[in-house]
Amino acid sequence: MRKKSDDEKSFLTEFKKEIMRIVPDIKILEKEAERISDNIQVLSDDERQTLIQSLERVYYIIFILKELTEFFKEKISFGGGSILNYLFISSKDEAPRFTYDLDANWNLNVSNKRELLEEIVVFNAALSERYKVRLPVDERRYLDLYQAEYDIEKDYFPDILSLRMPVLMRWSGLEFYRYVRSVANINMSFNLIRRLRKIFEEVLKIRDAKIDYIRFEISFKKDMPYKSYEIQLPFEFGREKINITVIEYQMASKIIEKLGKDYGDKIDLAAHDIIKTILDLRYLRYCDLNEVARYIDVLSEKYNVKKGEIMKNIVRNIRYVEKYLDEYMKKQYYILIRRKYSSREIISIVKSMLKTLGLFS
Repeated sequence: MRKKSDDEKSFLTEFKKEIMRIVPDIKILEKEAERISDNIQVLSDDERQTLIQSLERVYYIIFILKELTEFFKEKISFGGGSILNYLFISSKDEAPRFTYDLDANWNLNVSNKRELLEEIVVFNAALSERYKVRLPVDERRYLDLYQAEYDIEKDYFPDILSLRMPVLMRWSGLEFYRYVRSVANINMSFNLIRRLRKIFEEVLKIRDAKIDYIRFEISFKKDMPYKSYEIQLPFEFGREKINITVIEYQMASKIIEKLGKDYGDKIDLAAHDIIKTILDLRYLRYCDLNEVARYIDVLSEKYNVKKGEIMKNIVRNIRYVEKYLDEYMKKQYYILIRRKYSSREIISIVKSMLKTLGLFS
């Protein structure tokens, strides 16, 4: 008959083996930090540490992207800020902005979230076969990490399924024992905490590892053009063919749905979204502008907006956020961009591209 201590020891041995496989090594984060800051002015020690800490979250975004792609294949496609900044902008020796969630679109017809959740259950089963990351909480029980969970806190929209994945982190989230208490109402024994700390110090070089959520969304009932891009993924994840919303469509969408939108007297609430859009539109320099213009026409017709209205809104919105851009650029999300460009240079780049598209005079 096995003793309780034998069960706990077995849990701990397996747990250590699995986290060595799945948690990013510091050297991988440092290598990526060097890559994306290669053409940036020298960072201070504090800025470099902030960059490395930010990249730990980005690592898991790419991890989830790769796992979803390899499992669902043609069923799923991706778009949004993470895709644009981490896969496209950073590939052009440009400075990405940091964003910490992943946007996906379900390419097959489903009528409700329940159907999509059934697909996620199957995905989780496959994940649990590949990564058995089970955090021991006492002699006989454990919590599964690295499993997609329904994110009820963020589930606002009828056609978007909000999900989250609890992952081990060095710098953000709740200490592991606090996380266990918050989700399972279990107070871990001091002896187990001590033994886990020993593992974390050895593997992660940090005593109190944390657990945080990486959030991702899957929209459905949306008809967006996508195609397969062959991408060299960061963090040594290799090359992958990924279904991505056509990049020129994404640029056009940002122009019509964000920068060219009439926010009325609520523009102050939209200021940060407008600024993020302006930063992302730097990628227009690498796009097929004829295709961007075509998609602008498609979206203008869809939303029944005239070119003159769009131009007027663009001018108003840029003028409004220009005076706040320097202040926003102090945020850690823009640590690399502010080292490469002044606010004036960013606005100038985007205005120039909009003029080429006939949307700014």
